[in-house]
Order: sequence, then structure tokens, then C-alpha cells
Amino acid sequence: MNDSRPLTGLRVLVPRGGGIGARLSAAVERAGGVAAVAPVIDFAPPGDPRGLSEALSRLRAGRYDWLAVTSATTAEALTATRVPGTTRVAAVGDATAHALAEQGISVDFIPTSAHTAEAMVLEWPSPTGSVLIPQSAIAEPTLARGLEASGMTVEVVTAYETRTVPLDPTVAEQLKTGGFAAVLATSGSVVRALAAHCSPFPPQTTLACIGESTANAARAAGLHVDVVARTSSAESLVEALVRVHRTER
Repeated sequence: MNDSRPLTGLRVLVPRGGGIGARLSAAVERAGGVAAVAPVIDFAPPGDPRGLSEALSRLRAGRYDWLAVTSATTAEALTATRVPGTTRVAAVGDATAHALAEQGISVDFIPTSAHTAEAMVLEWPSPTGSVLIPQSAIAEPTLARGLEASGMTVEVVTAYETRTVPLDPTVAEQLKTGGFAAVLATSGSVVRALAAHCSPFPPQTTLACIGESTANAARAAGLHVDVVARTSSAESLVEALVRVHRTER
């Protein structure tokens, strides 16, 4: 029997591990594709964990009006953190909101115009009071500066460190020689790590990015972006790949 699923027969590189890697892999396989999971970045606790620990203690005590989360990885770093009902929670996009929900944390605000720090600043409801922003050690200060300029009291704390890990040599060779029909990119760190192995990608390899910030990082690294997901979720990223593939067919 013929398999009519849209990605049937396509090999798709998923260069992320963890929860988002698993969701991407599952979405690719539901669409008929073959997912190859080969992480190019890894995450570690901050070198000095006291700052995060103390900030989360203040969070649990209700010391902040807002908690702002800008990545699914940050959400995963908040495991077992109880957010009091007096603290509202902002997420940069759907993938982050999903990761927070998995930690039992309800989200009050997601920007609608775009899933970026800039959109969070522009759409932030009632920018008064205090906000805690746990984030990667290499995160841009866009959100913190924007909210501070709007009059909020901002505290930024390092929730995790991002590290590049070597791409499996076999996978790297396949990427260089067009062995993958597509690559799914979920962050600037991912595309920069991939570009170090292969830039530009072979013309037959589609690069799908989860958002505009990832797409911009890819272009800056010398990669051609074929499609950007409509929302920042694993499912939307795979849907974007399906759209491109259907158009090409």
C-alpha cells in the first residue's frame, strides 16, 4: 500500500535533543519522514548556581509580579519550581508555553504579533512592577532592556549555559553531501553550530527555522533559509517543512 503522508521517504536532521528534539522527531515521523536526532548543542547548569537558586526562592515567596521565560530550555530549568498565584507568567511563544505547562506552570501572556523578545516588549500588558527573567548565559539583553525602559524593575539571572557539542562525523558527512532532505533549526545556537560543519548547505537540503530570530542567525551564518514556522512550536516547524515539500512536489 502506498504511503501518502507528506514527508514519506524524506530524511530530516533534528539537531536538538531533549523534549523539543523528541517532539520534532515524533512530528516528522507522523508525517512519514525519517528523523535523525543528532544534537549540536547541550545545556548545563550555571557555573555558579547560587544566583538562580536565590532568585527562585524569591519567586516562590511571591517577590516578583512577573516571571518571563524566553525558551523551552529555560522552562525545563524551572523543574519543581512553584510559581505563586500572585505572579503572572509570560512566555515568548508556544513551544515555551508548552514546556512551562509540562512543569505545571500556567502562562498568562504570549505575544501574538511574533514570538520574539521584541514582540514581548511591545505587547507587554501593564508594564509596571517587577519581573524575573531567567535565561541562557548567552541570551541577548533585548527583553530586559526593553522592560526596564518601560519602567519595570528587572532582575536577570542565568538559568543555564549553552555548549556546542561535536556533530557525529557520519551525520556531518551526510549533511555536507546532501544526505538530508531537510534540517529543522530551533535556535541561533543550533544554526551557528551547524554552519561550522557545513555552510552553505547543499541546494537540495531545505532549512526550516522555528522563528525569525533563528532565521536571522542562520542567514548571518551564511545559510539559506527556505521557510520559517508560523508559530514557535515543534508541530508548526514540521508543518512549515510540509508546506515547502508540497510546493516543490
